[in-house]
Amino acid sequence: MRVGRRGRFVGLEMTRFHQPLRAVARFACIAALLCCCGFVPRGKHAGQTQANELEGVYVVGTLYKRGHNVVVVWENGVPKQLTDKKGYALAEAVSVCGGDVYVVGNVYDADRRHSKATVWKNGVPQVLETGEAASSRATAMVVSNGDVYVVGTVLQTRFKPRAALWKNGVLTWLTDENTPAEAKAVAVSDADVYVAGLVYGDTTMATLWKNGVPQSLPDGEDGSVDAIAVSDGTVYVTGTAFRDGTGTSAMLWCNGMPTDLGNEWYPDGINVDGANVHNECFPDGISVDGADVYITGWFLKYDYDKGADGHAVLWKAGEFRELSLLPGISYFFGPVMIVSDGHVYAAGQMDWRTAMVWKDGKTIPLSRPAGLTRYVPQFFDIFVK
Repeated sequence: MRVGRRGRFVGLEMTRFHQPLRAVARFACIAALLCCCGFVPRGKHAGQTQANELEGVYVVGTLYKRGHNVVVVWENGVPKQLTDKKGYALAEAVSVCGGDVYVVGNVYDADRRHSKATVWKNGVPQVLETGEAASSRATAMVVSNGDVYVVGTVLQTRFKPRAALWKNGVLTWLTDENTPAEAKAVAVSDADVYVAGLVYGDTTMATLWKNGVPQSLPDGEDGSVDAIAVSDGTVYVTGTAFRDGTGTSAMLWCNGMPTDLGNEWYPDGINVDGANVHNECFPDGISVDGADVYITGWFLKYDYDKGADGHAVLWKAGEFRELSLLPGISYFFGPVMIVSDGHVYAAGQMDWRTAMVWKDGKTIPLSRPAGLTRYVPQFFDIFVK
């Protein structure tokens, strides 16, 4: 059962380990990853799909062309356009409650200097209140018992973000106006609301708020948080920690206790690191499926002489699972993955314009709305009902 979801980097002042990496397109190998984890059904051809294979699967992303972004949500494989082709908007998360489909994202003004956090309910937009601030960014959402929780950042000035939580559109501040912070992920369990984010000061500190009360996460200095989930009273937070000399390591906090998932991975089993090579691991989501905890994300080996080599990754109960790049695939932006009822779902692009969902390694193409067939897809969230 999926009870929490990640946020994404919101374009504020970057830490030193994000700067050379966020500009690099995310590489991935979803099908090979799923195959190595034992989820791929053997002997079936990728093109042999049924119309109902995406029943209950919701994917949200943007379609991009020449400076314009269009927000699209795929419901059961059917695309629905949420914004027009004249503007610029980004999607962040999707959730479903009963018969209602919720999408959260950000709509930008004409010069892209300011954005407004926005929730679409069944395609109808609602701009979230921000007080007197001119700009806001939503990063994550969860719907629980009909209540819609959104977290994000309100920019009081360009370099002074303030962490925010909206419940059914009503704004609650998580920090005071003198404490720069970002809210990145949210989860709800019973009457408790958990938010994971970053607080800025002399160092960047990974932080967990429970019902508005902050707790610094151990070993969370100069790192990041990306996702949160709550299951059977256990709170899971995943993110990164910066290691001098070795790059960025993936982290898992379980009820506040840190576990370093590491950043070492070599496709041929040989440590080929050198003076100009470092490794980065970036978790991107958490799924709790029964007794199993899955963390999804991506791995990047960056060689200053040769460039970057990246791969989708999956951790299960702390194990690091990955294989090589899928032959014939160069790269695609933003692979998103989720594990539900023992099935692994992923969304991404096979090339610049081919949008796909992988279900247990089987490829299922996603169609485009009319007039958007030449737009480049980028995905930000996937939800399984």
